[in-house]
Amino acid sequence: MIDRLPSLTNALEAETVADIVADDDLRTAFRYLAAPPVSEDDLKTLAESNLSATALRNDGEQARRVRETVLQVMDPHRFPWLAENRSPTESERLRAIVSSAALIATRKVETARRSAAKDEQERAVKDTLLRAGLVEAPAREIPMLDAAPELRRVLWRVQLGRHACRPGCSTPRRARRSRGVQGIQQCRQLLQTHQP
Repeated sequence: MIDRLPSLTNALEAETVADIVADDDLRTAFRYLAAPPVSEDDLKTLAESNLSATALRNDGEQARRVRETVLQVMDPHRFPWLAENRSPTESERLRAIVSSAALIATRKVETARRSAAKDEQERAVKDTLLRAGLVEAPAREIPMLDAAPELRRVLWRVQLGRHACRPGCSTPRRARRSRGVQGIQQCRQLLQTHQP
């Protein structure tokens, strides 16, 4: 991607932007040209695009908006040659490649660690509830609170109304009313009476 920067800063055909968006690695590298990097959701919002390669090929204006959104926030410290309208020196090019790769790798590791921590916390909550005597019930949707599981039953990763919930997540405001609050209080009491 770094080697493609001169062509990105000049007039760019919709086909080129579509090719970048169509490839997961190129799309990530493209988003990380910015400082700070632009998330995929933010890029969609800011560029008013769904980042579909087909749509970008067929809509030159949409492709231009995607390109311009990233170029407007291009990192001037990693890519100083762009502001000076020249080619990078070999050391600038290598620094840009290494720093961009390090930035992407750091974000991916952070995301993986958050995900692992979330999964570990969910397992711990599940183990605690099962040790406390709750019984796992078959998964099902709970469109309304009156469809909640009976006492001492627990569901994992269930659709509660329009919200996906799992152990330890916040319940929607409506679910905290009446029976939802009672259920939380009953769970707390059950855990307190079954502590080892």
